[in-house]
Amino acid sequence: MNVWVRLLASRVTDGLLHPVLCAELIADVGPLSADDAYNSREVQINRAAPGLYKTWVSDPGTRDSQEHSMRDLFESVSWARSLS
Repeated sequence: MNVWVRLLASRVTDGLLHPVLCAELIADVGPLSADDAYNSREVQINRAAPGLYKTWVSDPGTRDSQEHSMRDLFESVSWARSLS
């Protein structure tokens, strides 16, 4: 899951993938169980993705700001950030 989230997030950061499509793809995997103690940044994004996508779909008036927030979130786990 960590690699999948980082890969998609990096494509958003590179400008190759729209942040909403990234959120949808991550949400389609489904959230990981909160029962385990593993709570990496990537897992947190996996758990947040369904809400991000649903909010974007249901509130067209704030889509620009939501997309900006998604970009910032995805940038936090991108390869570029990890390797710098």
